[in-house]
Amino acid sequence: MGISLNTIRIKNVRSIRDIQFELGNNTVLFGHNNGGKSNFLYAITLALEKARFEKEDLFFSDEEPYSEEREASVDLFFVPVDENGHRCGMFNDDWSALLGCLIGIDDNGSQFFGLHTTLSYDKDINGYRKIRRNISLWTDKPQLNSQRIPEKVMDCFDCTYMDAQRDISLDITDRQSFWNKRISNMNMPDELKTRYCETVRELNREIIDNNPILTDVRNNLDSIIPDGTISMHLIPEDVNKLHRGLEIGIDDGAGIISISNMGLGTRNLAVLSSIRTIINSDLEKIKTKYCIFLAEEPESHLHPSLQKSLVKEFKKMSAQTIITTHSPFFISKSDITDLVCCNHSKDGSKYTSLKGNNFSDKESKLLNRVFIERRAEALFSDLIILSEGKTELLALPKYFESYFGKTTDEMNVSVIDVGGSSDYKPLLIACNAFKIKWIIFSDGEEKTIKSLSNEINSVFGKGNFDQMIKEKIFIIPDGHCYEDLLIAEGCAEIIETTLSTGKYKNRFKNQKNDKKNKNPDLSNDELLSLILKMEDNKTEYATPTAKAISDAKKIPQVIKDMLLMVKKIIGDTI
Repeated sequence: MGISLNTIRIKNVRSIRDIQFELGNNTVLFGHNNGGKSNFLYAITLALEKARFEKEDLFFSDEEPYSEEREASVDLFFVPVDENGHRCGMFNDDWSALLGCLIGIDDNGSQFFGLHTTLSYDKDINGYRKIRRNISLWTDKPQLNSQRIPEKVMDCFDCTYMDAQRDISLDITDRQSFWNKRISNMNMPDELKTRYCETVRELNREIIDNNPILTDVRNNLDSIIPDGTISMHLIPEDVNKLHRGLEIGIDDGAGIISISNMGLGTRNLAVLSSIRTIINSDLEKIKTKYCIFLAEEPESHLHPSLQKSLVKEFKKMSAQTIITTHSPFFISKSDITDLVCCNHSKDGSKYTSLKGNNFSDKESKLLNRVFIERRAEALFSDLIILSEGKTELLALPKYFESYFGKTTDEMNVSVIDVGGSSDYKPLLIACNAFKIKWIIFSDGEEKTIKSLSNEINSVFGKGNFDQMIKEKIFIIPDGHCYEDLLIAEGCAEIIETTLSTGKYKNRFKNQKNDKKNKNPDLSNDELLSLILKMEDNKTEYATPTAKAISDAKKIPQVIKDMLLMVKKIIGDTI
């Protein structure tokens, strides 16, 4: 588009007290209900559209009760971008000509266009008045030009909002809908208009003349209304009203089915498709046109496979997009740097993301592997347990179920396999950015503890590792790993009994004989520990052995300590 919304600043709008946030081309808002996702979208519509602002839309709290003196404001910081969407120093010729003296210069010497929208109470109209002005200098307290933004400039900034109740069968008839507004002007050539009117007028006359009831009604109306000739028509003769009779049907081979009789998911997708088509068409035709598309929970009523494909649909749109979602399926096909977590606090809604963190390629891949490709639902968790390996990933949920009588899913807890003691840093940064509580369950080898300590101190500052032990970090004692912990806690007999029966019997027996033949001097406990540590066995044996240990009430103490802390952290939800 040659221009992009780079930063937004919102003050005193609904649940938002005072925030400033940087946006990308595709932004995905997620978080718990009442976190402020919808209010973020509403603030943008206030700045760019004719959305009304009422008394109830002003931020207030116990500490800051409602006051007519308090103003609300929305600042939009637009920057020039090249054909690839990357920020550049100057607007192209078309945008420069349109914006003219409204263009500002930032501290780096780059151009920008700043739009300040003030919403203040006016006693004369007993309501809020909206005033748009140009920002000449973008600072904490922006400097404003005296002139207001001309209408010809605002006409080039288009904001389209799609709420969660979208339905194309209703949009067709709703005169205020995005769809209806765009198709209301048919733009027919004069010759076609004339031919249409003549043809429809003749059809209407024939239809009425061949229907006795309608003919009688027309004649009776003629007799009681002497001044003028009664005209009746079933097909609109006015071209400007033609769009109101639009119908969309699907021919399945057996006949045409109206789209109003299709599933709600299909009608939802039809709205998105029509909006995308219209927006892309506008941007192709008009050189100075900025479009931002705001969508509330586009995954509503859609099958999971379609939810995943939605991300591609939005990326086909030439407009800048901001989407709210509760769908892990939708997030699993997004970019992690596009995600924004919304949380509500007593100071108002807060918005956090991973933008600005200089992750290495390895760290970025880890974040995408954990939170996007494998465990997108973890972003909605009340608590995340970070551990090093596959064994803990499979075993810990069994201890949870025994201790709490609920699964980790029922408790909204996610157990995540980090992959190694040197890989905690990016995940901890993500947990903090997305406001997710976390606990670490770590092996106790000296090398592992040293690596973990470095990771913690690099994120939270030197000295924090020691403070977090027993509160956020639970380390297996005596230098043991998880498998050795089970042997040290006297669970060897339980494990042996479990693996010597059932479907594992032959496999375990062969492995035991093989290890014993190669290492005849090993004790039974040492032999069992070796078998548990075998790579394939970590995933096969972890769950049944953890269940057997739990059933025998032999959960290791360090795991009990961790579970007790889990109870303290999310006690209200257990």
